[in-house]
Amino acid sequence: MLVKDIMQTKVYVIGPKATARDVAVIMDENKTEAVVVLDEEKLVGIVTERDIISKVTAIDTNPNSVQVGDIMTRKVITVESEQSLEEAAEILTENKIEKAPVLENGRLVGMLTVSDIVGSGVSLEQEVLKKLASVFPVAQQSFVGG
Repeated sequence: MLVKDIMQTKVYVIGPKATARDVAVIMDENKTEAVVVLDEEKLVGIVTERDIISKVTAIDTNPNSVQVGDIMTRKVITVESEQSLEEAAEILTENKIEKAPVLENGRLVGMLTVSDIVGSGVSLEQEVLKKLASVFPVAQQSFVGG
């Protein structure tokens, strides 16, 4: 099975000159944790909820005065649409990331998440599954009351 078979094709994007507030609104309205940053259709970064928390909220900065280009992660780990899910899973686990933009001929075509891979039912090698489990542990659910 290939990345293109299970990737999400709806990807939220923003420009580097938009504000941190703009990207936070996109995340909130669309219930997404990451927005890809494009500059004239070229992938230049990614902004995650963590970027907003650590680079804006935690240091008490006005989100209207911070540009996306100043808080985005510039070194974006990507996968290719024609890669196998096993290769993509290895890339995600080696880089300890939960999601990656998907490229095809250098163009953004989708987003792949660990949840997509796990939910696909694809049979991964035991080694890859162990890496996934160690990087993204499944929390035990606990219930209060009867």
